[in-house]
Amino acid sequence: MRYMGRDFGLAVPQKIGRHSHPMAKPKAEAGPPTGIDYLGLLEARHKAELGRLIGYRDMGSEIAAKGGAE
Repeated sequence: MRYMGRDFGLAVPQKIGRHSHPMAKPKAEAGPPTGIDYLGLLEARHKAELGRLIGYRDMGSEIAAKGGAE
């Protein structure tokens, strides 16, 4: 392989494999399930916020509370 008139030798494909440090600990097993339905909680919160109307009158006070327009 040559670049700008200089020879860099034969181009050989690089074999890419999984690397881990010799001192790395193996992955820990998952603990027992908690019983909390995180996606269900997010969905309920999302649906609750969809039902709220936008109060344009109050938007100025929310922006001021956050420190001004960004």
